[in-house]
Amino acid sequence: MLNLQSKRIAEARELHVEELTKLLSVKSKKLSPSVKKVWENKINPILNKLLGGRPIVLKRQSDELQLNTRERKVVSQMLNYDWFSRKKKMYNAYTLASNLGVNTCAYCNRNYTITVPGTTRAFFDHYFPKKKYPLLALSFYNLVPSCSICNSTIKGGKELSLKKHVHPYKNNYLDDFWFSYDYNEDQNSKLKVKIKYKANKSKTRRTLDFFKLEDVYNAHTDELKDLLKVRTAFSDKY
Repeated sequence: MLNLQSKRIAEARELHVEELTKLLSVKSKKLSPSVKKVWENKINPILNKLLGGRPIVLKRQSDELQLNTRERKVVSQMLNYDWFSRKKKMYNAYTLASNLGVNTCAYCNRNYTITVPGTTRAFFDHYFPKKKYPLLALSFYNLVPSCSICNSTIKGGKELSLKKHVHPYKNNYLDDFWFSYDYNEDQNSKLKVKIKYKANKSKTRRTLDFFKLEDVYNAHTDELKDLLKVRTAFSDKY
């Protein structure tokens, strides 16, 4: 999960905006005059908001800026996630992942997302799908460090809503729920992990249900059962 108060995340955001602004400025010089005109007149004036704006600002900015087919092509060409992912640039997806230092998936907090520069890194989920919201393809708060299961297998191109779901960069929801389990060793019952919620936390419940967290964590019941056996065998201080 993400620490919203982390100085490291704030610094990563500032650097993301700064470095991408430089890279996009260089990239724009290679555009044809007509395409560059679209970029300079329509996108560049709001580039800072697009790259570093908070989630609600991003959504509003994308909804308000109506783009025709030609303009969408310009945006897709410039704010291109595949381009950002390539390692050849001084600043890329590996740099962002390393700067964030998020070592477990922001959605499930189960799978590791440790960065080894040039070798492996977190997947970046587009909270607002980049196909529907091309303007937000490189937005800092739209790039959520996640594991392949949450990013690709479960979420894919599905859209979440700020009104109905939590956003890892916007909502501090760790205190909204806790893990419990059902198990009776004497009756040799099947161990089942359960997620309990505080009252009036429907957004958190809806989000964890979306990512099937209870099902996912129930894949770890063997490990939990081993821990319970150790706990039973040793003192209360274990």
